[in-house]
Amino acid sequence: MAHNPPSGKASRGTILRYALFQVPGWLLVGAGLWALRHWFAADPAVLAAIAAFWLAKDFVLYFFTWKAYQPPGETAHPMAGAKGFAATDIDPEGRVRIRHETWQARTAPGAPFIPGGTPIRVAAAKGLTLIVEEDERKEG
Repeated sequence: MAHNPPSGKASRGTILRYALFQVPGWLLVGAGLWALRHWFAADPAVLAAIAAFWLAKDFVLYFFTWKAYQPPGETAHPMAGAKGFAATDIDPEGRVRIRHETWQARTAPGAPFIPGGTPIRVAAAKGLTLIVEEDERKEG
């Protein structure tokens, strides 16, 4: 399965997921506005302004929260691209050392054995396990 790195833009699925999470709030606000109009004869212009404000609020907040609505496969791990070295042999699992921290790691399916001490680069992550590959650009 090919991994497509995130583009920094929200996908159509992310927008849909965000909108679907907003529907219950819209329904509650709509019911509340209807109740205000029906029981208290509230001014329709005021109610329309409240509804418009509520929708505008969701529109504006989307730009601050859209990454939280991305499916897990679409979000890059913060460690992606980080370099370190294999603290143990990785065949297919082992440990790597990156930025003074030791992480559980595994090679990508079908990837070759990585001996301990080999420079590595993080390609992705699955939970708290880093998916690593040998770093071909050895520094020296």
